Amino acid sequence: MKRKRGIMVICPKCPFSGERQDFSGRCPDCSHFPLIPRPLESAWQGEVIETAHAFGWRAVHFRPGRTLKGWQTPYEGDGKGYPDTHLSKPGRGIIYAELKVPPEEPTPEQLEYLDWLRRCGIPAYVWMPHQRSEIRAILSR
Repeated sequence: MKRKRGIMVICPKCPFSGERQDFSGRCPDCSHFPLIPRPLESAWQGEVIETAHAFGWRAVHFRPGRTLKGWQTPYEGDGKGYPDTHLSKPGRGIIYAELKVPPEEPTPEQLEYLDWLRRCGIPAYVWMPHQRSEIRAILSR
């Protein structure tokens, strides 16, 4: 028997993300209403870049390409785990961000690279859709 797929949703108030077959519209973790459809990571990436541009930042994202060995992002040197989003603004400097849509989580290599950047004095984050207001606050300074 084919499994009936539910609606993938996220809560804008907490980190909840999941599949709801009996869609009530309420978050099972915090009871927030309404839940919203879960965005694809590519849509989340576009939203962050658009927000960055609105606050005068330049934004770069490197997308993986399809190769004979599967999807890969080309790099030379210490690229494994390198953050996928780079933001820069005169007078503010550089911000690195790894964007994830729950239930996806950063890999250990990504967390290690973000920690390395922070130890170098560079702001580095993992940003998820439920952090929109925090992200706007960071970019609007």
